[in-house]
Amino acid sequence: MKLFSLNLLKKSCLGSAILAAPLLMSGPAFAQTALSVDSEPSEKNPGVEIVRPVEDLADIVRPHPVDRDFINTALVLTDAGGRGSVTYCVAYNQRGDAIGRGFSKVPGNGVRVVFASDLSNGVDFLGKIRCKSRDRVSGTAYIVGADFSDTRVHNLHDRAGSVISVPVVISR
Repeated sequence: MKLFSLNLLKKSCLGSAILAAPLLMSGPAFAQTALSVDSEPSEKNPGVEIVRPVEDLADIVRPHPVDRDFINTALVLTDAGGRGSVTYCVAYNQRGDAIGRGFSKVPGNGVRVVFASDLSNGVDFLGKIRCKSRDRVSGTAYIVGADFSDTRVHNLHDRAGSVISVPVVISR
């Protein structure tokens, strides 16, 4: 009798799991986990294209009435070569989970601006950003809000390209 009960229990648990799987896989927790699995910036999973002219940074930096609820991090990507390049970026929250990704086409010898909020789909977060490019691209970052401040950026260049890491970013 115990064998029959155990088999029935296994079947009912397995059946419940099979029925519940589509519901669990469609939830935000699964989406977060699925994004975290491929958490490195890459061409295979580039995310959304971020097309933001440099004038956007000038508009934000210009004096405005103080809005203490607004704070964002602006990452300025600078291409050091004569040909255009693509830079792939991933935003990570304070737990190290990937929360969003995107890419920007940086013109040769030109610059592009990527905001932390562009990578996090507008979700408030405190964390970091990591970017990669096959070409020589450097990053500079600024925290923009009621005040304006630069923040640390690690730029690593080798024959394979560039890795840009901004250890502290915020978007609210």
